[in-house]
Amino acid sequence: MSSGHKTLTGFVTTILALLVVILGLLTGWPPWCWAAGAGGLTVAAFALNRLLARRRQPPYPMEDLPVPPPLYQQQVIREVALPSAVPDYDFLFSATVRWTLLESAYGTPVFNPAGLAVDAVLLRARRFTADHGPERSTFVQHRLDGVLGEMLPDSSERVQAMAEDVRLMLAPTDQERLDRLSGVRKDEAVWEHERSYERSKRAYLGNDVLKDAGSAVVWMLAKDGKGEEVARTVEQIDILARLSAAANNQQVAFLDDAACDEPSDTNTDPLDGDDPVNAESEPAEPAAQDVLGPFLTWLKLDRTAPEAAMLGDRLAGAVLGSERPDHARQVRDWFGLPDEFGASPEDEGEEGWEGEDGDDEGA
Repeated sequence: MSSGHKTLTGFVTTILALLVVILGLLTGWPPWCWAAGAGGLTVAAFALNRLLARRRQPPYPMEDLPVPPPLYQQQVIREVALPSAVPDYDFLFSATVRWTLLESAYGTPVFNPAGLAVDAVLLRARRFTADHGPERSTFVQHRLDGVLGEMLPDSSERVQAMAEDVRLMLAPTDQERLDRLSGVRKDEAVWEHERSYERSKRAYLGNDVLKDAGSAVVWMLAKDGKGEEVARTVEQIDILARLSAAANNQQVAFLDDAACDEPSDTNTDPLDGDDPVNAESEPAEPAAQDVLGPFLTWLKLDRTAPEAAMLGDRLAGAVLGSERPDHARQVRDWFGLPDEFGASPEDEGEEGWEGEDGDDEGA
């Protein structure tokens, strides 16, 4: 008898004894009635005790009952190679497989339920990992944990299985290779962007800025913005012309040699020079207006504009620096600038020679 039965029997006996005492006191029982009531109370307590003990006794002995299997059994698997979407890069799968028998398994030949459960879980895991790449194994692990978290029957319908504590990882060497490949792809993307930027810059400089000398000059003036560097741009016209010619694989021409490069349509008499042979082989020198006029037209400048005067002054200074004072004087005269160079030594020699002839003739 358990402690609960004893407590219940004592409680009921106490209640009955109180009822007997109350009834005897109220009715004034004789002594023999008290003895009869005590005996009846004892019999009632014994009967109640037997009744409770009979209801708790099983219909057959406990040792004859079949021992039911536990609700779930488990099997641990570690680092099983599963394929990924990339060949030769396998996942390493570890988990705790939980399984239980189905009703259809009773009465069948002897089989290994743990093996069937592990096989069912591995098949489900393999179908999932084969569609995912190894680059994000942690993300794939959490999704696989959800896929295997449902208790499903195997193909033979003898056991149903699920997986817990799922772990999915790569071999250290494979993870190192993937990290290196990722770094190379990032470097290659940066390099491609740099190449694209360089090609765009070359196309802009070659096809737009340095297409010709005029475009280069306009580009310099546009960079100035407020027009405060016009004089500096004029000083760099010769450099810009050289850059433009070199960028377009053309012969580099110098501004001070432009007069020599331009052909002349003027017919000269070969007998007018001191050397008839050289006069026939060398073309006549063109006038300043034949060279400077087209030059200003090319630059889209008016001859009377302040910028043209500044250009003429700079150009005359550059020509004088190349030891051509006569050409420098012609440039200043054509632009209407005052002569600041004075007479050239050759002119002074000619004048002196003419004066001596005059004196001789006068003599």
